[in-house]
Parts: sequence; C-alpha cells; structure tokens
Amino acid sequence: ADKAASIILRRADRNVGLIAFPWPMRLATLYGGSVLLALQDSVAYAETERRLQQAYEYAQDNYAQTQKNIFIGGSVNAVHIIRNWDAFIARVKSDMNARFRPADEVRMTGP
Repeated sequence: ADKAASIILRRADRNVGLIAFPWPMRLATLYGGSVLLALQDSVAYAETERRLQQAYEYAQDNYAQTQKNIFIGGSVNAVHIIRNWDAFIARVKSDMNARFRPADEVRMTGP
C-alpha cells in the first residue's frame, strides 16, 4: 500500500494523466477480482441447483399424486375404465352433482 501511494504521489506531482502500476500488482489485482467473481458464481450455481432439485421433486410428487387420483389409487387402469365406461360416467356425474350443486339447492344459514 505504501508503494502504491508513493507511485500515485510521484505521478501526480509530474501531472501524469495515466497512473499505471507495475505489472505484478496489476496482475494480482486482476486475479483477486476474478477469484471473487468465481466464488460468487459457484455460490449462485449451488443455490440454483438446489432450487431446481426442489422444483423437480415437487413436480414428481404432483405427477405421482395425479396418476394415483386418475386411476383411483392405482387399482383401476385405463382398460378397466373403458370396459366399464357407463358405470364410470355415472360415477363422474354423481361426483359432479355432489361437488357443484346448483345455487337454488344451496341453503343459506344465519340471518
């Protein structure tokens, strides 16, 4: 630091517009800055990889749950659904009616 200060003062006294430090000092400064950027990148990459893994696991869990729900807990396959189409349609209609009743059938409680 003392050497750098003396270089700056000496060049400023001579009214030099560009103050250049010796090449080893410039190289060390460049290397120090590069190391810092590389460290920041490695931390960011690790965080991105962790988040991607979480998203992948979330998607896989949802996909498994969807498969389970579509095929009724895994006990019914697509061929069984097609063979018993009328029974499944009746089941779907009943389920839809139970879930989405018309507004006139809904009884309001309270004042």
